[in-house]
Amino acid sequence: MDERIERIAGHYGYKNQKMILIEKMGELMQAIGKFDRAEKAQEIRSTGKAIEEKLVDVQIMIDQIRFLRGMPPEDFGEIYNYKLDRQIERLADEEMVYVIGAVHHDGGKEYLWRLPEVLKTPSIGDIVPVQAKDKITHVLVKRVFMEKKKNVRNLKVVMGGSDE
Repeated sequence: MDERIERIAGHYGYKNQKMILIEKMGELMQAIGKFDRAEKAQEIRSTGKAIEEKLVDVQIMIDQIRFLRGMPPEDFGEIYNYKLDRQIERLADEEMVYVIGAVHHDGGKEYLWRLPEVLKTPSIGDIVPVQAKDKITHVLVKRVFMEKKKNVRNLKVVMGGSDE
């Protein structure tokens, strides 16, 4: 940690710096609001610069609070990386994937299968291989649509590609 952060934080203490952090976060929110309302080039430049300055102010205060709370950089890094990785996983769940609605060759009830990304998207009327009741069978595609991966995670996968 930068020794200047330690010196400043040590001088003012947690109670004071906690309140300054809250003030600086409020200033950052105001700067972002002004930037969003800016219409003229000069306003856009100056409010953009203000956001940069307020971000630095907030980061300095965060660093002081981390120091005063005794949060070692390696602990912070672990939590930081965990949260980033978790959000990346959430993004993957939000990705859209193709799903087919299809019927067995003899007709009947429509079932859904998830299409692996490596397969070409079938068209309505195509016959595709799927796993159904522990055996590979062919089905007639009735519809093709997109859905969030998290909503179709439990669907079986159309054959011909790997699942992930």
